Amino acid sequence: MKYQYSGGGTTISQVILTDLTGQAYDAWMYENVLKPIGMVNSTYAQPPSKDKRRLCASAYLPDGTPIAGKFHVYPEQAAAGLWMTPSDLCQYIIDMQLAQQGKASKVLSRKW
Repeated sequence: MKYQYSGGGTTISQVILTDLTGQAYDAWMYENVLKPIGMVNSTYAQPPSKDKRRLCASAYLPDGTPIAGKFHVYPEQAAAGLWMTPSDLCQYIIDMQLAQQGKASKVLSRKW
């Protein structure tokens, strides 16, 4: 099987999840994926809440000027809406490596 990224396909998975759970995507992902992995400084909320916003890096224009509002907000939460810190990214990588090795992962098993 060959993997190929699809932003549209990822957005469809977001719609399916929200339809099936009846919950907002950012809330479901935080409680069921981010928090169990230990990614407590990460969020899919658009825009990020004020307490998370302080952790966000500013986006810049090609001339080096920060963009107005500090960052872009995307409606496609699953495809382009994850805000995370470097430490939280490490938590994600560790959990994925554990799952790949068949060891105790917090959210995945190797069969995924």
